[in-house]
Amino acid sequence: MTMTGKTWAYEDFVEGASFDLGAKKVSAAEIIEFASEFDAQPMHLDEEAGKASILGGLSAS
Repeated sequence: MTMTGKTWAYEDFVEGASFDLGAKKVSAAEIIEFASEFDAQPMHLDEEAGKASILGGLSAS
């Protein structure tokens, strides 16, 4: 199912449906900027803390 070319309303979504929304590259600076405002966890704010986590590196939320 694609999301292009249509304005979607709540009623259009069906349980279990999936959508390909494409990919977006996010820089480390963007991850840190977002985390600083919305999810200030060490693995999102600090590359060394991310490396020490189970995730193995800076992670986006």
